[in-house]
Amino acid sequence: MWEQTANLGDLLGPAHPRHVLRPLLALAAGCLRRVSAGLAGPFPGVPDLLERGDVAALDRVAALLPADLPETTDRRDLAAAGAVRLLAAAARAGTDRLRAAVGHLARGCREAEQLRLTPDRPLTSFPLPAHLEPYRAGVVNAFRFGPHGGDPYFSPAGREAYQHLTRASADYQREQARVSEAEATAQCDLARDIFGYPDAAVRFDPDWRTSTAAAVARGMWEAADFSGMPILADALQDAGCDDPEVLGHCRSEAPHARGCWVVDLVLDTPPG
Repeated sequence: MWEQTANLGDLLGPAHPRHVLRPLLALAAGCLRRVSAGLAGPFPGVPDLLERGDVAALDRVAALLPADLPETTDRRDLAAAGAVRLLAAAARAGTDRLRAAVGHLARGCREAEQLRLTPDRPLTSFPLPAHLEPYRAGVVNAFRFGPHGGDPYFSPAGREAYQHLTRASADYQREQARVSEAEATAQCDLARDIFGYPDAAVRFDPDWRTSTAAAVARGMWEAADFSGMPILADALQDAGCDDPEVLGHCRSEAPHARGCWVVDLVLDTPPG
């Protein structure tokens, strides 16, 4: 179940031995990176602060955020801005509060991806053929209040417009569900990379932490490019590592990100 679940709550349960502050912040950063380039405008670099475990800097960024964010701000950036406040406070309050905050953030990121598809009021924004456009208001009222005798919904063109928008709305809802499911799956893949299998008993031998392995790991971390994971596996194996969990994770096709449990073990103290 752990390998297949798309429910992040199942992976964030309190029983996981690696639920310490830094991996939770890395997971929050990975979720934010998926839905935006971080926090746009005057608040850049928030995922990088999270990945480096820089809670003090995150506090300073949170203090810069206005109490009421402007309505014109992109909704994905609003999700990120709210996350900054939430995480800055939660990181000070212990891992239980932080774990809950990351769960809220993940849900917000899934909603942000849904909002990317169309504006918030789809019935008033879905395209209609030009000859049906005059019937839009009547159709929207029919959706909201039900059809009435004088409503354009009852004309042939009104019925055509109603059917057109009904199909568009159903397609939109299906795409929303697909995007949300895909984002949930990606977030769980990210959590698996960061936390590792909860029952795995990996005893990382410091002798595996050779200068070559450490250089590969640090280069990937700094560049946020983990295409060299198989090279890291080779370096660890050359150093005597025969742990199947470690080598298998490095050589798997699963996505890797800052906070990857193997990379962090190799680095011992990740950049911060």
